[in-house]
Amino acid sequence: MPRRVGGDDDDDHDFLALLDAYLDEPHDRNLRMENVCILWIEDDPGVGALHIAIKHRVTKEEVEQVLFEIPPVVEAKRSGQYPERT
Repeated sequence: MPRRVGGDDDDDHDFLALLDAYLDEPHDRNLRMENVCILWIEDDPGVGALHIAIKHRVTKEEVEQVLFEIPPVVEAKRSGQYPERT
C-alpha cells in the first residue's frame, strides 16, 4: 500500500485494522430495517436496479447489505419523478 505523505505509520496501521474489523463479517442486523422489503424496479435505467448498476456500479446485493446489515445514516427524500416513493 502506498504511504501517505505526512501520515504516521502507527495511525495508518490502526485505521486499517479498524477498517478490516468493520468490514469483516458477520455484521449486526439493522433492526430498524427488520420489516422492510425492497421491491426492485428491474427494467428502467433511470431508477432501480439498472440505475444503480449502470450509473453507480453497485449491485442490488451491495445495497441490501448496507441497508440490512450495516445501520447507515442516510437522509431520505421523495423522488421527484415518483412522489409516492422515498
